[in-house]
Amino acid sequence: MIYPQEIRKIAKLWHEGRNIGPDGQRYQVFYAPEKKYSRWDFRAASFQCEISCEGTPTVTVEKLIPELSVNWP
Repeated sequence: MIYPQEIRKIAKLWHEGRNIGPDGQRYQVFYAPEKKYSRWDFRAASFQCEISCEGTPTVTVEKLIPELSVNWP
């Protein structure tokens, strides 16, 4: 049972990144102590859903996930 104002994870969003730059070449790998890292780019994404529950109005939610670049081991 989920009560009003309770927060629960109900979905998982899989967002694939790329380690290829705008020139079509892979980003350079660089090394730190005991690990190697490469840059990964994630495009902006939009997530939309409707959530409903008996006895309450349906809620429409939209979340914008901005573009992001990270260094990933």
